[in-house]
Amino acid sequence: MSSVGIRVEGVEFSYPARRVLRGVTLDAGKGDLVGVLGPNGSGKTTLLRAISGFLRPQHGCVYIEESDISGLRPREIAQRVSVVGQSSTFEFPFSVNEYVLFGREPHVGPFQAYSARDRELAREAMEWTGVLEMAGRPVTELSGGEQRRVLIARALAQQPKVLLLDEPTQGLDINYQVQVMALLRSLAREKQVAVVAVLHDINLASSYCDRVVLMSQGTIWAAGSPAAAITSENLSAVYGSQITVSFETGRPFVWPVAPTLAASHGAGMPQVFLVGGGGTAQRLLETLVLARLRVVAGVLNVGDADWLLCRSLGIETVDEEPFSPVSSARVEEAKHHARRSCALMLTQVPFGPGNLRNLEIMDDALASGKPVAVMGEEDFGSRDYADGRAKQALDRAVALGAERLIDEAQAVDFLRRCVEWAKKSSS
Repeated sequence: MSSVGIRVEGVEFSYPARRVLRGVTLDAGKGDLVGVLGPNGSGKTTLLRAISGFLRPQHGCVYIEESDISGLRPREIAQRVSVVGQSSTFEFPFSVNEYVLFGREPHVGPFQAYSARDRELAREAMEWTGVLEMAGRPVTELSGGEQRRVLIARALAQQPKVLLLDEPTQGLDINYQVQVMALLRSLAREKQVAVVAVLHDINLASSYCDRVVLMSQGTIWAAGSPAAAITSENLSAVYGSQITVSFETGRPFVWPVAPTLAASHGAGMPQVFLVGGGGTAQRLLETLVLARLRVVAGVLNVGDADWLLCRSLGIETVDEEPFSPVSSARVEEAKHHARRSCALMLTQVPFGPGNLRNLEIMDDALASGKPVAVMGEEDFGSRDYADGRAKQALDRAVALGAERLIDEAQAVDFLRRCVEWAKKSSS
């Protein structure tokens, strides 16, 4: 039997207004975890859709093992390929067991009931992904990290040869990110499945992936082991920022170099403090820099997507060790910065055990009379992965006067008002 799980040969795809994939060629072996990296718009998600059969390339071929998927029916593709998308909404309170059983649908005939074998495979998938103990619980009541494991369990119950995931760690705090990546690596090796995951966190990909594919403008810029693909030259060319790569941990670790803009943006302005993480602050950070506001952000894990952008924009951060929960020392350092700021802003960051202590910074700012704003119009429970403690803290903050803001425009307006008030008060 072939050891190749996926082989992509010269794939090209265009939407009516834009060419997205330009002669992409790559492969993923059985037992490999392959991370696909690249800036937004580089073609990562479109590549996954082409591999899954959802999109038909205008040129080139995609093979699952030795089968050209263009000759397979959708049901036959589904028996070979499982897909976990960027975001899956759990609108109906199916039990975890029922939801995982849905993974058996490609193998069940029309109007047939699930067999004892189907139920056995679903149970094995739940046991393997660590969700068996919650088999009877509604999926709508699970935390974000638990829901992500349920999605992977459903995909595993499909008995795929190939597992495709689009940003499987998006919106999760660092503890859950590590759990998901460790699970994917174990799945690839122990089940001999070819796993391909689109990722934004370069350091997470470096730590867990066997191979890395770096995309730029619809092409493969570099591919190979993390050490071969994640180089300063490759990353600087693809992301457009000066980036340093060190090998102190044995694998490449990226450190963006702050541009000269860092020395001048917001000079002489009152500072504002931003609580973000997991990429939730990226649009706001760029907007604040363009608005010439002086920003300090934290507490962020070194290597976090927001931390990387802060480094590239020259924004000061309060740093925590990679893949570690926020410590008391870093919280106190952040409180010191927040007390010197004219306002504090929270992005739509989810809160779990790893970053829950960042809410202590908000509480301290409110207690000292600082203006505080929280972004997001949805119920706070949707970002609470800490057994209700985050929702309780955020609801309390709003009750104490924290403003609710919907978008970046409102956030900039709020912070500008705070800055102007601070400047007048100090004059």
